[in-house]
Amino acid sequence: MIKEKISGVINNTIYKWLLFVAIFLIVVVVVFGSIELYSFYFNNRIYPGVAVGELGLGGKNKEQARALILAKSDELVHEGISFYYGQEKMILTPISYSEDGNSQVLWTYDLDKMVDEAYLVGRAGKGLAGWQGKIQALFGRVIVEARYQFKKEETTATVKEKFGQFEDPGEEARLTWEGNTPVGTREKTGKVFDYERAMGWVEENLQRLENRPIELALIEIQPKVTQAEVEGLFPKAREVRSLAPVTIKFIEEEETNKKSWTIKEQEWSEWLKVKDNGQGEAYLGVDEEKARDWLKEIALAVDQPVKDARFVMQDGRVSEFQSAQDGRVVDIEESIKKIEEVILREGQRETELVMMTEKTKLNNESVNELGIRELVGQGESNFAGSSKSRIHNIGVGAAALNGLLIKPGEEFSINNALGTIDASTGYKPEMVIKGDKTIPEYGGGLCQVGTTLFRLAINTGLPITERRNHSYRVSYYEPAGTDATIYGPWPDLKFINDTGNYLLLQTRIEGTKAYFDFWGTSDGREVATTTPTIYNIVPAGGTKMIETEDLKPGEKKCTERAHNGADAYFKRTISWPEGTGREKIEETFRSHYVPWQAVCLVGKEPSETATSTVEVISN
Repeated sequence: MIKEKISGVINNTIYKWLLFVAIFLIVVVVVFGSIELYSFYFNNRIYPGVAVGELGLGGKNKEQARALILAKSDELVHEGISFYYGQEKMILTPISYSEDGNSQVLWTYDLDKMVDEAYLVGRAGKGLAGWQGKIQALFGRVIVEARYQFKKEETTATVKEKFGQFEDPGEEARLTWEGNTPVGTREKTGKVFDYERAMGWVEENLQRLENRPIELALIEIQPKVTQAEVEGLFPKAREVRSLAPVTIKFIEEEETNKKSWTIKEQEWSEWLKVKDNGQGEAYLGVDEEKARDWLKEIALAVDQPVKDARFVMQDGRVSEFQSAQDGRVVDIEESIKKIEEVILREGQRETELVMMTEKTKLNNESVNELGIRELVGQGESNFAGSSKSRIHNIGVGAAALNGLLIKPGEEFSINNALGTIDASTGYKPEMVIKGDKTIPEYGGGLCQVGTTLFRLAINTGLPITERRNHSYRVSYYEPAGTDATIYGPWPDLKFINDTGNYLLLQTRIEGTKAYFDFWGTSDGREVATTTPTIYNIVPAGGTKMIETEDLKPGEKKCTERAHNGADAYFKRTISWPEGTGREKIEETFRSHYVPWQAVCLVGKEPSETATSTVEVISN
């Protein structure tokens, strides 16, 4: 009897456990089956609940998601971001117009990266990690970070230029002299716009892919140096002034070249400035602005720019036409620190310039052992119809690149290679549109150089690591989709020399065509590109009118031509001979061009300027 009861209890327990296990397995099968069904349903589509900013991408495939993000980013390009203070308003668009395509770009999105990250939600992890992403996207909201580049300093400067008239920057107490007697001026509290806060709102707009107007708010700034602090340093100021004349020396390592410059008492006294050390303490130093201007003049007589070896192909051999030379330049910031340390603190009457050495990347040795034997790639573009200044700049830019050697494995940057772009390097200015002003800017035409080099790198089969097409279509860069815009520090054009040997860049201008060649050693790769496909052509729309104070009231000046918008792409295939162990590469290069309205500036009618104070707000 007892055995039967025990047996019954055991059987009942086993039954319950079996039932529990069965139900558990059924639940697991149902849950994971549902997840797999859910995964199958969203195959090749972004999971629901996934968004970039406020833009939902759930249920969209990659192409649809890209189109949605493009539409929102285009809205920001056309509408711009609005700033206002009182009755004064400014609409900031990210692109400044020039016939070259565009010069400045204040912000730009990495569309492909955002689309890829949105698509990978729920797919990036394995096992439970992947399921967790799927479930979170189904029952919650997954915000993918907007990927963009933003020129904060340039944007701040543009906004400040427009609204700076309403600011009172205040004044630091200053050290002045009446004869040999030090005098301290009185400090003054200032009011300036909170640009840091405003730029934070710009980035929030970029993150959310929205355009919310930004109201500028004045904030009070207290001077860092007071009259009392200046007067407390009078004894030190008299002592340091008495050291004049002060001598600054330059001595080469071999001591074969010596130079010196003298700062006389009157000029030296003007250099002296009471500054804040960042910890609320005042000290006597030198006026950095005056010191920089003075040292820049000195640098003209001392600096020796670095020169990489440059070469030219003659009769199938590489011949040198520019010898390599290490460079030396005045380290202006460190020289200022040394002047303060040695003269102001130690009481010496002379000191030396601080120099920086710049080593050449390429020397002249064994130039014909660098593996430069044959033509491995060509690129060309046509700039017919360009202005004289644009043609001139194309020639200067092409000459600056001619003869450059690119090391095996080196990532080449065209912005770095071109260096400084201004009158000192031979460039001429062209007019560009920034906001409601027409201003001269150097280097118009360099995008022709960038485009030609991009086509060369494409045809050579080199990996492109950074490239941005122009914001709108321009005739100089047709066919659309094969162009590259450049403007330091970005947009830039970068690629890697993965040929295993040096590449020699040769440039030439023939008539209205630019030809760029790469000489090196072929590794047998074959490159094929398709003709660009151009689609989604969008009309430019009506003329945009912008009020400006640069013209007389009512005067009209049309500055921009209309350009239809479009999308374009071409494909590149790179293949290697059998036995190299390298797999065929197939890639697509996409370009998006916004429709660009014709723009006319119109002289602003005179009106009362609002000067009312705006309180700190939350946006």
